Amino acid sequence: MQNVLTELHSMIDQQLVGEGPWPGGRRACERLNERLAELGLLQWIDGSIERIMPTTLGLEFDLELMFVWLGNISESDMIMILADRGLIDERATNAANRIADSDTPEQFRVLVRRAYQKHYNPTGMLQ
Repeated sequence: MQNVLTELHSMIDQQLVGEGPWPGGRRACERLNERLAELGLLQWIDGSIERIMPTTLGLEFDLELMFVWLGNISESDMIMILADRGLIDERATNAANRIADSDTPEQFRVLVRRAYQKHYNPTGMLQ
């Protein structure tokens, strides 16, 4: 299980913190889902690549939130998930909606990076 968690966070570092495109395009998301399925974190529903659901392990790792960090879902879903978990407040939610609508993915990425830092470093002590 530790290997899965290590690889998952390595994927997040590459996607969210790295220099590559974020969120990924359709093909990149499909490849990511294939890897997540190989890791035992998600499964296909009725064998359809379009319909997925987290496995028990995926639920334990909060795969829905991991999708946010990986840029593997729509911006509107990302905003909803971050707001539901208290990682962005109402003001940031409104800003996120404006940014998502304005086609400026780098600004949206910065907002998600801040939420990521808030989630994993809530006191701000780690730098």
